[in-house]
Amino acid sequence: MAPMPESMPIHAARIARAENAAESFKRVEDQILALSIDDAGRVTADVPTAASIALGALGNLEQLRPDFERLNDGGAAVRALDSLQDYALAAFFAHLETAPDTSQSELARLLTQARPLRENLLKVAEGLAGFGLLPLPAVSAIREGSGNLDLAKDLTQLGALFSSNWEHVASKVPFARALVDEASRLGTLLLRTIGAREVGEVRKEPSNDWESLRARAFRLLVNAYDELRRATQYVRWHERDALAYAPSLHARSAPRRKPSGEAEPLEPEPLVSESAALGGKPATADAGLPGTSPFTDE
Repeated sequence: MAPMPESMPIHAARIARAENAAESFKRVEDQILALSIDDAGRVTADVPTAASIALGALGNLEQLRPDFERLNDGGAAVRALDSLQDYALAAFFAHLETAPDTSQSELARLLTQARPLRENLLKVAEGLAGFGLLPLPAVSAIREGSGNLDLAKDLTQLGALFSSNWEHVASKVPFARALVDEASRLGTLLLRTIGAREVGEVRKEPSNDWESLRARAFRLLVNAYDELRRATQYVRWHERDALAYAPSLHARSAPRRKPSGEAEPLEPEPLVSESAALGGKPATADAGLPGTSPFTDE
Protein backbone atom coordinates (compact mmCIF):
# COMPACT_ATOMS: atom_id res chain seq x y z
CA MET A 1 0.00 0.00 0.00
CA ALA A 2 1.20 3.49 -0.78
CA PRO A 3 2.25 5.85 2.02
CA MET A 4 -0.64 7.44 3.89
CA PRO A 5 -0.05 11.00 5.09
CA GLU A 6 -1.24 10.44 8.62
CA SER A 7 1.58 8.00 9.42
CA MET A 8 4.71 9.88 10.37
CA PRO A 9 8.04 8.28 11.34
CA ILE A 10 10.12 8.97 14.40
CA HIS A 11 12.17 11.47 12.37
CA ALA A 12 9.08 13.62 11.64
CA ALA A 13 10.04 16.41 14.06
CA ARG A 14 13.30 16.99 12.19
CA ILE A 15 11.60 16.98 8.79
CA ALA A 16 8.60 19.10 9.76
CA ARG A 17 10.81 22.18 10.24
CA ALA A 18 12.20 23.46 6.96
CA GLU A 19 15.73 24.67 7.60
CA ASN A 20 17.27 27.93 6.56
CA ALA A 21 18.25 27.55 2.91
CA ALA A 22 21.45 29.56 3.25
CA GLU A 23 22.45 27.46 6.24
CA SER A 24 21.85 24.28 4.25
CA PHE A 25 24.02 25.63 1.45
CA LYS A 26 26.86 26.31 3.86
CA ARG A 27 26.64 22.77 5.27
CA VAL A 28 27.10 21.16 1.86
CA GLU A 29 29.19 23.91 0.23
CA ASP A 30 32.38 21.84 0.27
CA GLN A 31 30.58 19.03 -1.57
CA ILE A 32 29.23 21.52 -4.11
CA LEU A 33 32.65 23.02 -4.76
CA ALA A 34 34.24 19.56 -4.99
CA LEU A 35 31.96 18.69 -7.91
CA SER A 36 33.44 19.86 -11.21
CA ILE A 37 31.42 22.08 -13.49
CA ASP A 38 31.81 19.56 -16.32
CA ASP A 39 30.35 16.77 -14.21
CA ALA A 40 27.43 18.92 -13.08
CA GLY A 41 26.05 19.63 -16.55
CA ARG A 42 23.67 22.45 -17.35
CA VAL A 43 20.34 22.76 -15.53
CA THR A 44 17.29 22.64 -17.76
CA ALA A 45 14.72 21.67 -15.11
CA ASP A 46 12.72 24.02 -12.88
CA VAL A 47 14.85 23.97 -9.73
CA PRO A 48 12.22 25.28 -7.24
CA THR A 49 9.68 22.71 -8.46
CA ALA A 50 12.17 19.84 -8.29
CA ALA A 51 13.42 20.83 -4.83
CA SER A 52 9.85 21.20 -3.59
CA ILE A 53 8.98 17.70 -4.85
CA ALA A 54 12.05 16.28 -3.11
CA LEU A 55 11.14 18.01 0.17
CA GLY A 56 7.57 16.80 -0.15
CA ALA A 57 8.72 13.21 -0.71
CA LEU A 58 11.05 13.27 2.28
CA GLY A 59 8.41 12.33 4.85
CA ASN A 60 7.31 9.30 2.85
CA LEU A 61 10.89 8.21 2.22
CA GLU A 62 11.63 8.45 5.95
CA GLN A 63 9.04 5.71 6.47
CA LEU A 64 11.32 3.42 4.46
CA ARG A 65 14.41 4.14 6.54
CA PRO A 66 14.33 0.73 8.30
CA ASP A 67 14.18 -0.95 4.88
CA PHE A 68 17.03 1.20 3.55
CA GLU A 69 19.14 0.30 6.59
CA ARG A 70 18.85 -3.38 5.69
CA LEU A 71 20.05 -2.90 2.11
CA ASN A 72 23.46 -4.23 1.14
CA ASP A 73 24.47 -0.92 -0.49
CA GLY A 74 27.13 0.26 1.94
CA GLY A 75 24.69 2.73 3.49
CA ALA A 76 24.25 4.72 0.25
CA ALA A 77 20.47 5.04 0.54
CA VAL A 78 20.58 6.13 4.18
CA ARG A 79 23.27 8.73 3.42
CA ALA A 80 21.16 10.05 0.55
CA LEU A 81 18.13 10.21 2.84
CA ASP A 82 20.06 12.11 5.50
CA SER A 83 21.38 14.59 2.92
CA LEU A 84 18.23 15.13 0.87
CA GLN A 85 16.81 18.08 2.82
CA ASP A 86 20.08 20.02 2.78
CA TYR A 87 20.62 19.28 -0.92
CA ALA A 88 17.10 20.44 -1.82
CA LEU A 89 17.35 23.66 0.18
CA ALA A 90 20.89 24.33 -1.05
CA ALA A 91 19.65 24.02 -4.63
CA PHE A 92 16.82 26.42 -3.76
CA PHE A 93 19.30 28.90 -2.33
CA ALA A 94 21.74 28.72 -5.24
CA HIS A 95 18.87 29.12 -7.70
CA LEU A 96 17.61 32.24 -5.98
CA GLU A 97 21.12 33.70 -5.83
CA THR A 98 21.07 33.80 -9.62
CA ALA A 99 18.22 36.33 -9.43
CA PRO A 100 18.73 40.06 -8.77
CA ASP A 101 18.93 41.12 -5.13
CA THR A 102 15.65 41.95 -3.47
CA SER A 103 15.42 45.48 -2.07
CA GLN A 104 13.92 46.36 1.30
CA SER A 105 10.78 47.65 -0.38
CA GLU A 106 10.48 44.41 -2.31
CA LEU A 107 10.98 42.46 0.92
CA ALA A 108 8.15 44.42 2.54
CA ARG A 109 5.92 43.64 -0.44
CA LEU A 110 6.74 39.92 -0.20
CA LEU A 111 5.96 39.89 3.53
CA THR A 112 2.60 41.56 2.87
CA GLN A 113 1.73 38.77 0.44
CA ALA A 114 3.21 35.98 2.53
CA ARG A 115 1.46 36.56 5.87
CA PRO A 116 -2.17 36.07 4.74
CA LEU A 117 -1.17 33.25 2.39
CA ARG A 118 0.55 31.36 5.18
CA GLU A 119 -2.44 31.82 7.50
CA ASN A 120 -5.02 30.75 4.91
CA LEU A 121 -3.07 27.68 3.81
CA LEU A 122 -2.35 26.71 7.41
CA LYS A 123 -6.04 26.90 8.36
CA VAL A 124 -6.92 24.58 5.50
CA ALA A 125 -4.03 22.25 6.39
CA GLU A 126 -5.19 22.06 10.00
CA GLY A 127 -8.69 21.17 8.88
CA LEU A 128 -7.40 18.43 6.60
CA ALA A 129 -5.10 17.13 9.33
CA GLY A 130 -8.07 16.91 11.66
CA PHE A 131 -9.67 14.47 9.23
CA GLY A 132 -6.46 12.50 8.79
CA LEU A 133 -5.81 13.77 5.27
CA LEU A 134 -2.51 15.49 6.12
CA PRO A 135 0.07 14.53 8.79
CA LEU A 136 -0.93 16.27 12.02
CA PRO A 137 2.61 16.47 13.50
CA ALA A 138 3.93 18.31 10.44
CA VAL A 139 1.01 20.77 10.41
CA SER A 140 1.30 21.39 14.17
CA ALA A 141 5.01 22.12 13.82
CA ILE A 142 4.23 24.81 11.23
CA ARG A 143 1.77 26.51 13.58
CA GLU A 144 4.49 26.80 16.25
CA GLY A 145 6.58 29.21 14.16
CA SER A 146 6.66 32.99 14.55
CA GLY A 147 8.63 35.83 12.99
CA ASN A 148 9.68 36.54 9.43
CA LEU A 149 12.18 33.69 9.13
CA ASP A 150 9.60 31.21 10.39
CA LEU A 151 7.11 32.73 7.95
CA ALA A 152 9.47 31.90 5.10
CA LYS A 153 10.08 28.38 6.41
CA ASP A 154 6.35 27.80 6.94
CA LEU A 155 5.44 28.75 3.38
CA THR A 156 8.15 26.48 1.99
CA GLN A 157 6.93 23.59 4.14
CA LEU A 158 3.26 24.23 3.32
CA GLY A 159 4.10 24.27 -0.36
CA ALA A 160 5.91 20.94 -0.06
CA LEU A 161 3.16 19.44 2.11
CA PHE A 162 0.31 20.31 -0.27
CA SER A 163 2.42 19.47 -3.31
CA SER A 164 3.27 15.94 -2.18
CA ASN A 165 -0.35 15.23 -1.22
CA TRP A 166 -2.10 17.21 -3.97
CA GLU A 167 -3.95 14.33 -5.67
CA HIS A 168 -5.15 13.25 -2.23
CA VAL A 169 -6.56 16.64 -1.21
CA ALA A 170 -7.17 18.57 -4.46
CA SER A 171 -10.92 18.01 -4.42
CA LYS A 172 -11.14 19.04 -0.75
CA VAL A 173 -9.45 22.46 -0.79
CA PRO A 174 -10.87 25.87 -1.88
CA PHE A 175 -7.91 26.84 -4.05
CA ALA A 176 -6.04 25.78 -7.18
CA ARG A 177 -2.60 24.18 -7.44
CA ALA A 178 -1.19 27.55 -8.53
CA LEU A 179 -1.60 28.83 -4.96
CA VAL A 180 0.58 25.99 -3.66
CA ASP A 181 3.27 26.89 -6.19
CA GLU A 182 3.02 30.53 -5.12
CA ALA A 183 3.56 29.54 -1.49
CA SER A 184 6.76 27.69 -2.43
CA ARG A 185 7.96 30.64 -4.52
CA LEU A 186 7.32 33.22 -1.81
CA GLY A 187 8.80 30.99 0.88
CA THR A 188 12.06 30.46 -0.95
CA LEU A 189 12.38 34.15 -1.88
CA LEU A 190 11.99 35.06 1.77
CA LEU A 191 14.45 32.37 2.83
CA ARG A 192 17.01 33.96 0.57
CA THR A 193 16.51 37.57 1.66
CA ILE A 194 16.10 36.86 5.36
CA GLY A 195 18.20 33.74 5.82
CA ALA A 196 21.26 34.94 3.94
CA ARG A 197 21.44 38.06 6.07
CA GLU A 198 21.06 36.05 9.30
CA VAL A 199 23.67 33.42 8.42
CA GLY A 200 26.11 35.76 6.73
CA GLU A 201 27.97 35.61 3.46
CA VAL A 202 28.42 32.20 1.92
CA ARG A 203 32.04 31.58 0.95
CA LYS A 204 32.53 31.43 -2.79
CA GLU A 205 35.67 31.03 -4.86
CA PRO A 206 36.18 33.80 -7.45
CA SER A 207 36.05 31.29 -10.30
CA ASN A 208 32.64 30.00 -9.24
CA ASP A 209 29.64 32.09 -10.23
CA TRP A 210 26.16 31.33 -8.95
CA GLU A 211 25.07 29.72 -12.23
CA SER A 212 27.73 27.04 -11.87
CA LEU A 213 27.06 26.68 -8.14
CA ARG A 214 23.38 26.18 -8.90
CA ALA A 215 24.18 23.45 -11.44
CA ARG A 216 26.46 21.63 -9.01
CA ALA A 217 24.05 21.96 -6.07
CA PHE A 218 21.24 20.64 -8.22
CA ARG A 219 23.39 17.74 -9.40
CA LEU A 220 23.94 16.72 -5.76
CA LEU A 221 20.17 16.78 -5.24
CA VAL A 222 19.48 14.74 -8.38
CA ASN A 223 22.15 12.14 -7.57
CA ALA A 224 20.87 11.66 -4.01
CA TYR A 225 17.26 11.49 -5.11
CA ASP A 226 18.15 9.00 -7.83
CA GLU A 227 19.86 6.81 -5.21
CA LEU A 228 16.69 6.92 -3.12
CA ARG A 229 14.46 6.11 -6.09
CA ARG A 230 16.53 3.02 -6.92
CA ALA A 231 16.42 1.88 -3.28
CA THR A 232 12.68 2.53 -3.11
CA GLN A 233 12.03 0.51 -6.25
CA TYR A 234 13.94 -2.38 -4.70
CA VAL A 235 12.20 -2.41 -1.32
CA ARG A 236 8.72 -1.70 -2.77
CA TRP A 237 9.06 -3.80 -5.93
CA HIS A 238 6.29 -6.28 -5.12
CA GLU A 239 3.92 -3.58 -3.87
CA ARG A 240 4.43 -1.66 -7.15
CA ASP A 241 3.98 1.71 -5.43
CA ALA A 242 7.52 3.12 -5.51
CA LEU A 243 6.34 6.25 -7.35
CA ALA A 244 4.00 7.08 -4.48
CA TYR A 245 7.06 7.36 -2.23
CA ALA A 246 9.46 8.99 -4.68
CA PRO A 247 7.78 10.62 -7.69
CA SER A 248 9.76 12.05 -10.56
CA LEU A 249 11.29 15.46 -9.89
CA HIS A 250 9.42 16.54 -13.01
CA ALA A 251 6.08 15.23 -11.73
CA ARG A 252 3.29 17.59 -10.72
CA SER A 253 0.88 15.07 -9.35
CA ALA A 254 0.89 12.03 -7.10
CA PRO A 255 -0.37 8.58 -8.13
CA ARG A 256 -4.16 8.30 -8.38
CA ARG A 257 -6.00 6.73 -5.50
CA LYS A 258 -8.95 4.38 -5.50
CA PRO A 259 -12.22 5.50 -3.84
CA SER A 260 -11.13 3.47 -0.81
CA GLY A 261 -8.09 5.74 -0.45
CA GLU A 262 -5.61 3.05 -1.49
CA ALA A 263 -3.15 4.01 -4.20
CA GLU A 264 -3.60 2.36 -7.58
CA PRO A 265 -0.73 -0.05 -8.37
CA LEU A 266 1.98 1.49 -10.53
CA GLU A 267 4.19 -0.39 -12.92
CA PRO A 268 7.79 -0.08 -11.70
CA GLU A 269 9.82 2.22 -13.93
CA PRO A 270 12.87 0.79 -15.67
CA LEU A 271 16.01 1.82 -13.85
CA VAL A 272 18.15 4.35 -15.72
CA SER A 273 21.65 4.27 -14.32
CA GLU A 274 23.31 7.41 -13.07
CA SER A 275 26.52 7.65 -11.07
CA ALA A 276 25.48 7.27 -7.43
CA ALA A 277 28.69 8.80 -6.15
CA LEU A 278 28.70 12.53 -5.55
CA GLY A 279 30.34 14.23 -8.48
CA GLY A 280 29.46 11.41 -10.86
CA LYS A 281 28.70 12.52 -14.41
CA PRO A 282 25.49 11.09 -15.89
CA ALA A 283 26.19 8.33 -18.38
CA THR A 284 23.54 9.54 -20.82
CA ALA A 285 21.56 12.70 -21.40
CA ASP A 286 18.58 11.37 -19.48
CA ALA A 287 20.45 9.59 -16.71
CA GLY A 288 18.90 9.56 -13.26
CA LEU A 289 15.38 10.73 -14.07
CA PRO A 290 12.58 9.36 -16.24
CA GLY A 291 11.42 11.35 -19.23
CA THR A 292 13.02 14.66 -20.06
CA SER A 293 16.45 15.13 -18.51
CA PRO A 294 16.97 18.08 -16.15
CA PHE A 295 20.50 18.45 -17.50
CA THR A 296 22.28 18.73 -20.79
CA ASP A 297 26.04 18.62 -21.25
CA GLU A 298 26.08 21.22 -24.03
